[in-house]
Amino acid sequence: MKSSKSIGYCSRLIDASLILIPFFASFSSALVNLFIGLAIFAFFLKKVLLRERIFKEKIPILIPFFLMILVSLLSFENTVSFRASVQGIGKLIKYLALVVLLVEELKDITHAKRIVTGILFGLLLASCDGLYQLYTGFDFIRHWTVTIHNAELAGVMQLNLPRLTAAFSHTNMFGIYLGLFLPLSIAVTLYHYQGTQKLFGYCTSILALFCLLFTFSRGAFAGFLVSLVFIGVMRRDKVLLSALIFMMVIIPFVLPHDIREWAKTTPTVWEFFLNTRRIGDWRNALNMIRHHPFLGVGVNTYTLNFEKYKLRDASRFVSDTGWSHNSYLQMAAEIGIFGPLFFFWLMFRLFQSGLTSYKKLDENFLKAATLGIMGGVIAYLVNGITETALYYSKMVSLFWIQVGFLSAMPKLMRHSQKRHP
Repeated sequence: MKSSKSIGYCSRLIDASLILIPFFASFSSALVNLFIGLAIFAFFLKKVLLRERIFKEKIPILIPFFLMILVSLLSFENTVSFRASVQGIGKLIKYLALVVLLVEELKDITHAKRIVTGILFGLLLASCDGLYQLYTGFDFIRHWTVTIHNAELAGVMQLNLPRLTAAFSHTNMFGIYLGLFLPLSIAVTLYHYQGTQKLFGYCTSILALFCLLFTFSRGAFAGFLVSLVFIGVMRRDKVLLSALIFMMVIIPFVLPHDIREWAKTTPTVWEFFLNTRRIGDWRNALNMIRHHPFLGVGVNTYTLNFEKYKLRDASRFVSDTGWSHNSYLQMAAEIGIFGPLFFFWLMFRLFQSGLTSYKKLDENFLKAATLGIMGGVIAYLVNGITETALYYSKMVSLFWIQVGFLSAMPKLMRHSQKRHP
């Protein structure tokens, strides 16, 4: 009897956590980590009480994920900090546990709808906070002031832009968050919601897009545009694709005057999109890879190795930020070139499964959600080219939750077919 009650408590805690985690992500890293920890603990406790094996459902990305863990373990050969590398392995295991938890515990369409509702309410809260910050100078949750971005070229200040952070620690973090969840909001609004739900979806999407523009995060916006192209092509939505083309045409004319003037002074397109410091960050990462191409310098030790491999030549493209600002270069630097290869294989398997589910799904909500989640993952991956998005604790946890959500679609599809044979 006690065992049955304990199993019930575990199930309810997991169900609630999966809804609350993406909502709490809009304003609190501590609550996200707390509920992730509680959900994972409850999941394993439930498995023990039920005497079930952990991997009951088929997970398409399992083999490449284990291979990523394997090459991370091999990178211990070169690590400068055993403790830091153990922490890195712990993070990977946590992300794998999140994926497995979603696949095993996402029960039905009703549960999936509640999770998406939690995501959209969090997105609306963060967007309102960002809008409030733009007009008052500080957000209403943490009272953090708006970031004023200045760019300097040839000793002359060119930019003086207010960049939104909302309750996030950095404007690019806010951009990553918006890019991950905004495609889902757009997809369910356009292709599923009706009535008041549709109005709620439109308001949330418009406010989130406005905030994304005012993060001035080039990587996040580029990822979002690619995700819209993906959604439009998959749905053969001529209106969405036309709106996207129109947006691309008018953007150069509606950009702030300071940005247009600054763009005229940048010597190359690369420097406009990346800036000299990011190019310097990439050079530092490539130097690290050149010295340890196969085993890397050790998982979770990029910043600890930075001073040793930082380039100090006469080039304009030098940087001492301590990050690679490219998720895939940093991964290769830490665990060797096989790390990104296994990661891209994992993504291939994920999208292969997601596209198969999308084509077979008849349930309207699941079809729209699958499309939106794939769009968000694409935006995150594109953003990873100019940001270390896979190395920001809260952001990457949300990313793997979306990966788990997408991996659970075949199971939800089977449940839908049983309800509506």
